[in-house]
Amino acid sequence: MAMSDYFTRKISTGRIRTPIAAQAPAVSSPTTPQTPLLGRSYSSALNSPSASFRSTDDEPLILEIGSRYMRAGLAGERAPRCILDFSPNEQRRVGDYRQWLPAGTQAVGGSQSKHSWGRDHELWRMNLNQVDLALVEDKIERAFRIASTKYLMETAQKPRRIFLALPPTLPHALLSATLTTLFNKAQAPTISIFPTPALNTVGAGLRSALIIDIGWTETIVTGVYEYREVQQRRSDRAGKALCQEFGTLLKREIRRQNSAADESNVQDDSSGGITFAQAEEVMTRIGWCQSTGKVYDEQVGHDSRVDDATNPTVHIPIRASHPPKTLEMPFSRLAEPVEVAWFGRNTTRKELDDNEQSLQELAFQSLLALPVDTRGVCMSRIIVTGGGSKLPGVKRRLTEEIEALAQARGWNPVRNLGSAAGKRNGTESRMRAKVPSQQDVRSTPVTDGTSEVTDDDTISSLDRPTTATVAMAHMDQEHDPIAEKLARERAKSIKPTVQGIVRGVETLGSFSGLSILASTPLRVRGVVECERDTFLLHGGLASAAKGKDIAVSQTSQRQSLGPGVSAGTRSSWTLGGWG
Repeated sequence: MAMSDYFTRKISTGRIRTPIAAQAPAVSSPTTPQTPLLGRSYSSALNSPSASFRSTDDEPLILEIGSRYMRAGLAGERAPRCILDFSPNEQRRVGDYRQWLPAGTQAVGGSQSKHSWGRDHELWRMNLNQVDLALVEDKIERAFRIASTKYLMETAQKPRRIFLALPPTLPHALLSATLTTLFNKAQAPTISIFPTPALNTVGAGLRSALIIDIGWTETIVTGVYEYREVQQRRSDRAGKALCQEFGTLLKREIRRQNSAADESNVQDDSSGGITFAQAEEVMTRIGWCQSTGKVYDEQVGHDSRVDDATNPTVHIPIRASHPPKTLEMPFSRLAEPVEVAWFGRNTTRKELDDNEQSLQELAFQSLLALPVDTRGVCMSRIIVTGGGSKLPGVKRRLTEEIEALAQARGWNPVRNLGSAAGKRNGTESRMRAKVPSQQDVRSTPVTDGTSEVTDDDTISSLDRPTTATVAMAHMDQEHDPIAEKLARERAKSIKPTVQGIVRGVETLGSFSGLSILASTPLRVRGVVECERDTFLLHGGLASAAKGKDIAVSQTSQRQSLGPGVSAGTRSSWTLGGWG
């Protein structure tokens, strides 16, 4: 074989691949399993499915910051990815193992007074004289860093838009500290702020509701109508007051057991072993709220109708005391702190300040302050939310109390007329005497001396003039078939709504409501929306517009002409409900 023939590549006609149509068998169903030969690519179907679940670059972060907890997650998720508290255990340094000591609860924080109760576990307080703003910024920064590095991970590596849920009563100083920390540390380009009452309404799938938010430092009752806050009241009876009552109950039980055992060497200071952590643990684990049908015996101190079968004895270990003790008390005693702290038992209305009203009185007064049409809608959509709403039985109890107050007092805001009560009753009796009743009109004699005219007579009253006339306001309305037909046709297209009755509604919470608003198909632009450059350039909240709504730049062309038309941009921002 020649050298040129050795290096010359020969083309074999047997290796030429036949077309797909020629390779396909003639029969419709092959006898052996074969991969179907189709004229399309399988690259999209065989790719990794994780690519479709990855978050997009414009997917915002969801943050909800309260006085004790911060919740973080992504838009479109029904629950937060993490819930971080601001307790001393979360704020300790590396190498601090005091919480694992035998007396760990007392080592972290001992017995506290009423004024300093739970101060180490709070992010802020409404009284700014007791708040260190620099410490608040540091706590928010640390909580956001933990959430972004441990739970959000790749989603928080680049700057993202933030949707923030805050209480509607937050002072400007705390609002400024929160926004400054998020803009500087999270590098968020835009922050949209939403009030929690409106978000709870969205989480319940409603447009109007009465929101009873039982928080940590205060309870806020807000009337929301068409996603707008129309009325708001507050009270200091909240989770903090309830935790103090549980601490008082445990201290009182320790003194009672010590006096029953005749331990003269134990002083009253032995009750100081009840710490905040111990009282909160008892409150969250075995605290409950009774219904309105129970009756209390003031001398016994607990429910007198509960028998031993349904009232077991509860054993509560007190680990922080020296030596450790175990309290034994009936289960019904654990409902007393709720009656004292939230429902104002053994107190009258004249003894309470405007900010110390019981929860049922606060909700009823909020309904009275609403307009009539708004009240009819909100009273049928009562939402009890907040950390205190997780206490068993409190939602049902509040609904029963509000319904009982409405039946007893009615919807008249005036409760006592004083000396004018007698004059009003006399005026009403004289007005009733002037208006003739329907029975008197029927028995009125006619002028010609014939018999009386009744409803069964075939003779019309127009043929016989009577001496008595009936006012137009007391006459029946004439039958109008056309108006009735129009009303029936209009009622077919209107969905019937429930109103006028006291009814409770469940909600998914403010975080879920904010996640719905921030999701991609339902992206909502908040009223309070601040840009990072504007906020830092003009000195924080000083850049917000005062006394006017959000201004939108006017364009000379229509917004629907095509992609070349620029959309309207906001030239300023307002504080909305926080202004």
